Amino acid sequence: MPWVLNDGHPLDNINGTLVALIPKTKRATRVFDFRSISLCNVVYKIVAKTIANRLKVVLGDVISESQSALIPGRLILVGVIVGFECMHALQMRKKGERLGLWL
Repeated sequence: MPWVLNDGHPLDNINGTLVALIPKTKRATRVFDFRSISLCNVVYKIVAKTIANRLKVVLGDVISESQSALIPGRLILVGVIVGFECMHALQMRKKGERLGLWL
């Protein structure tokens, strides 16, 4: 990769992706009968993986505690359960109609 930065070669060949359609059934005639597969360039995959690994280090500092789905070890359903518990608590106070709209 240093040749790209030093020599300034164009990156046209890195940004190439082919889409292949694989039939799901024997007689595929409609678009829904096909499954698409993206065939990305190897360099593109390496760059994407490198960026993802570097972002993993700072992701915990950038994402707030209320966004539970994006951090490893946190469950997606935690936000749903917290919302349900809030609605239940509001209904127990008999003020659920007015305060429920705030959620």
